[in-house]
Amino acid sequence: MRSIIKCLFLALSLFLSSCGGEGENPLKEEYYYLEESNKDWLTPDTPGAIFIMRDINGIASSFRMTGNNETLGKSWSTFLGINTLTTYTEECFQSYKSSYGMVLGISMRANSPPQGDNIIISLDQVGFSYDFDFETIYSLDTPFGYKNLLMTDKGYELHDDGKILSTVEILDSLPGSTATYEELLHFTLKDFADQWTDFTVTEIYLDKEAGLVKYVLASGISSERSP
Repeated sequence: MRSIIKCLFLALSLFLSSCGGEGENPLKEEYYYLEESNKDWLTPDTPGAIFIMRDINGIASSFRMTGNNETLGKSWSTFLGINTLTTYTEECFQSYKSSYGMVLGISMRANSPPQGDNIIISLDQVGFSYDFDFETIYSLDTPFGYKNLLMTDKGYELHDDGKILSTVEILDSLPGSTATYEELLHFTLKDFADQWTDFTVTEIYLDKEAGLVKYVLASGISSERSP
């Protein structure tokens, strides 16, 4: 009897092992893709592409694309070693580096309910995550501190980090510019103001499709994209 039980236990262990390998052979699969209208916030650039920013004093800097990747992120759920669900989520990552060492990152991740499609933008260590469906900044990452909202079944709620004061608005033109843009994402940093330096990035303007078109430093110096 013991040998029979031992054989059954071994067979069950082998079965569970074969079913539980890193999301393989799931009972169910789900795929999440970015909406095309949201995906347009990524730039059409390829690695090595360059664009020029020029500040109000006429000083120019070049931004060169260093990476452009698209993938399906994979996660899975298991029960007793059996893969019950494997989820594939579209993710995109773009990165640039300027001739003065500034790093620009633009990444997107498809909705994974209850969250909507989201974009993460960072420039010179100031970054934020924005949910298009909820029209909400749900995380903020700066050299001075981090803030994060919690996702619940009722939407985003405050975390112990406190309310995020920074804002995102969608514009149809670039204020004070003669350049023509149809849709712009405008981020304004309003948190940790007492810790800023003159070189802290406080505003970011991202054009749909074109990418970064303007940024402003705490000193008041702004840089705008050259035609």
